[in-house]
Amino acid sequence: MHITQNHCITALDYQPHGKYKENSEFYMMRTILILLLFGTNSFAQESIGKVIGSQIKENSTEVFLEVNKTLVSGTSIRLGNELIASVGDRLSEKFNLFYYTAILSGKYNLPAGLDVYPDSGVVKLEAPPVKLSFWRKLTRTWDAFTPKKYAEVTAVSGKRALIDRGSMNEVHERDLYAIYNSSGRYKGILELQGVGDFQSQGQLYNRMEDLNRNVFSTVAGDKAVFKGQRKLFNLHFLYSWRDSKEQIFDTREKAIGGGLLWTVTLKDGWGIEFLFGMFRREIKSTGAYYYYYSFGRMLPEEEIQISWDTSYICPIWLRKNFLYPFVVSPYIGVGAAFFEGNMKYVFNNRVTGMSLANTSKKQFIPMIGSGIEFFPGRFLHPRFEVRYFHSPDMTLAGDTYKTKSLYYSLGLSTSW
Repeated sequence: MHITQNHCITALDYQPHGKYKENSEFYMMRTILILLLFGTNSFAQESIGKVIGSQIKENSTEVFLEVNKTLVSGTSIRLGNELIASVGDRLSEKFNLFYYTAILSGKYNLPAGLDVYPDSGVVKLEAPPVKLSFWRKLTRTWDAFTPKKYAEVTAVSGKRALIDRGSMNEVHERDLYAIYNSSGRYKGILELQGVGDFQSQGQLYNRMEDLNRNVFSTVAGDKAVFKGQRKLFNLHFLYSWRDSKEQIFDTREKAIGGGLLWTVTLKDGWGIEFLFGMFRREIKSTGAYYYYYSFGRMLPEEEIQISWDTSYICPIWLRKNFLYPFVVSPYIGVGAAFFEGNMKYVFNNRVTGMSLANTSKKQFIPMIGSGIEFFPGRFLHPRFEVRYFHSPDMTLAGDTYKTKSLYYSLGLSTSW
């Protein structure tokens, strides 16, 4: 045996066959490192899925899960780093992904995408039956480019439902699906709130126009058709006019309105609208009465100047859309506006001279209206509406100015 004194690894023996033999010290060190590494990995936990939605129920929170393993009802799981939840019902399965409900004690607004972990020592995971691998099954039964236009309801829990379309199909939060049964009967609207990879869950609407349509009778197997998205913010360019116009002497009033209309669209077709602008009416006219001098010349004996103006400033209202977000969506609204009205008379008499009379009013007044939106779930859509302002009458010098007004409006909206 020859020991190589100058070799950097002096603990190895040279063998005639050209191989090195590890000595006991090196072997022991390597074994210890492997045991440490194995021991560290044995305590590490990997996420088994994620949260795709939640809703608060009294003093607890119902959580919707998308996991890659089957779970046992009643056992515990960990949400994020600290929250412990109890596994509830299994809703459905799609491509080796499993969808469950879970109950969390307390009120929490959980973000979609929160990781789900097994609660070590408590949860029991059932081994799923042997199936084709995910990608092999995917290529045989599902097209990655399937459009999101048509979907199927895969599970229903109370006022919530799952469909078999997800982020892989370009589904987004606030997408709206109309629900139909197998015979094509309309059941209601589903707004998606939690989007998974292959399935998404959301809320079924109990809308006013659907009270007799049993929207909560939605069952697994119903068809879902994409109709648009609830655009949270809308900015309208509004132009308004008044068809009926008052006339003094030979002058007709001017009536115009409009501005930028800011809309916040809430769930189930409700919305709040505020106009950065106004609706305005105004008229200014002059009349004269004549008499003849003895020389036969006609000169004015008395001249009257009359001016009226009315402004309905920054109206705001609560709006409710029906059939939202179908192609044509009628709506009604009720709200208020700031009213400012003025009347002024100037009398110029040849004998008595000039005199002035005026009056004004400022107050908040009620406003109601209705209209039609076209393609409300799209980025760009037009609208037509009617607004009625219930403002007070104004009287001066025995003359009454009726300020109540009906305005027609055309608008074009950009939404996001």
